[in-house]
Amino acid sequence: MKNLIFRELLLISHSEKRARRIKFHPTVTIIKGENDTGKSSVIKSIYAALGANSAVVHPEWKKADVFLFLTFEVSGTTYKILRMRDRYALFTKNDIMLGTYKRITSELGPKLADLLNFKLVLVDKKEQEVVPPPAYLFVPFYIDQEHSWSKSMTSFDRLQQLPNWRKDVIYYHTGIKPNEYYQLRAKCQVMENDKVEPLGQERLLLKFKERFGKEALNNEVTLDVNVFESEIKDLMTKCDTLKAKEEKFRNTLFELESERIRLEAQRNIVIHAQRELDADYLYTNTLPVDGVIACPTCGQEYENHFAERFNIANDHQKCVTLLQDILTWLDELNKKIAEHRKTLGETNVEIKEIEQIMNKKSGDITLLTLLKSMSSEHITSSISENIQEVRSEIGEIDSRIREIVEEMKKFEDKDRVATICDYYKDVMGRNLYNLNVSNVSPKSYARIESAIKETGSDMPRAILAYNFAIMATIAKHGTSVMCPIVIDSPNQQDQDVKNYDGILKFIRDNVPSGSQTIIGLVDDYKIDFGGDVIQMSEKWHALSQYEYDEIAEELKPFEVAIIGTTD
Repeated sequence: MKNLIFRELLLISHSEKRARRIKFHPTVTIIKGENDTGKSSVIKSIYAALGANSAVVHPEWKKADVFLFLTFEVSGTTYKILRMRDRYALFTKNDIMLGTYKRITSELGPKLADLLNFKLVLVDKKEQEVVPPPAYLFVPFYIDQEHSWSKSMTSFDRLQQLPNWRKDVIYYHTGIKPNEYYQLRAKCQVMENDKVEPLGQERLLLKFKERFGKEALNNEVTLDVNVFESEIKDLMTKCDTLKAKEEKFRNTLFELESERIRLEAQRNIVIHAQRELDADYLYTNTLPVDGVIACPTCGQEYENHFAERFNIANDHQKCVTLLQDILTWLDELNKKIAEHRKTLGETNVEIKEIEQIMNKKSGDITLLTLLKSMSSEHITSSISENIQEVRSEIGEIDSRIREIVEEMKKFEDKDRVATICDYYKDVMGRNLYNLNVSNVSPKSYARIESAIKETGSDMPRAILAYNFAIMATIAKHGTSVMCPIVIDSPNQQDQDVKNYDGILKFIRDNVPSGSQTIIGLVDDYKIDFGGDVIQMSEKWHALSQYEYDEIAEELKPFEVAIIGTTD
């Protein structure tokens, strides 16, 4: 099993000219402060840097437009990741860029899954196999302030985008079902979806055969040619309407493309200006401080004092922020263009189909002749042949499904499953006792994917007991990755002094061996967790104006790197 450790998180807001450096202790980091000092916003940013967005983000934090830079280790190998709004860049320990990513599910998610040995494969609402986004990897390890103390594993946004995910994720992390099992199961579900169309064809053919057998087919059939002339006119009218629609979409598409060209030109101008500012800043740093610089072109002299260099650096940050705005607008514009292109393509297909029908000059006559010449026996035979072909296709799919099911059974070791579930239940029972929760019956948590139901002040403690039982089971039987345990504001539902003291000591004493823990607290009750304590004291500001210049300078090469790869 791999082990994920967080080393450092840099947060910076160029719009507010504020920043903060958070260094994480290898075992325990306490982020401590009164309410409204930004503890939760900082804690939410840890996993957000890896593409797992919290279910709730404060509006003022969104407004601050905070960029994130996280240094982390995977089983001893160091990586760094920069998040600038919805863009990500991954770097090695030596600052070599491994890639940039705009989409979480299809780009960043698979990369992180590969790094962290996260091989779970689920099926989305379109019945397609997908590697779940990072939120599904981290959800057992994060207890947020707003949701997780009333319902376990609800810390992240958009978890419902994958149906029935909770049981699958818990079974995967706890080792009940290994990687191979879920990969095979996903293939099986896709094949079941492949059966839908041929099964529908079979039903239609059987209904037609039944109805056809009841009708008197030897009656004379009369076909009115004028009917077909009317249908042709209708087709021509529809074709003209579609062509007008096509022209309208082409005009809209032209306008959108023109806007994209304008934005791309602005983007290139900003990138060029930003690079020139970087070069100016580096050049001024090589010259004597507070000296005089002579322009090599006109001979005019300029002072090289701090204010001038500060203005250059300030202009650089404005370029970075403006570029992110332009890139966001470009993304939205590209989505609109893609939608219009798709609609235009569908319209073109409809027009071509209608024109092909109208261009078959003798088509109707040939069909009429064919219908008149075909015997009842011939028609019945053709239907039967079609039914046989469809059933053969269904049989082949069923055969492949049976083969996969047999392979899946190899990974369903009942004794092993029982061992894991018994371990979970034993730990859960001990946790409830240690947290002074006596009203939760063993039956209510007998299944490892159970939803814990309690009320009042017992509810947060029961949920904490469950989360720690799951994490203990992951540590003992899991095969993927152990992630840092992040807990925000454990004093929920007005815990009395005894129970809150018990909660803090429980967390301290029951973290799985070798795991890193990060806890957000207002009051630690003078309990020694070991590790480090980060004090947050400024009301309404999680970031500091005094750290901005240093962190802005440190992040500049990484911001330049991600800007340099912008398409």
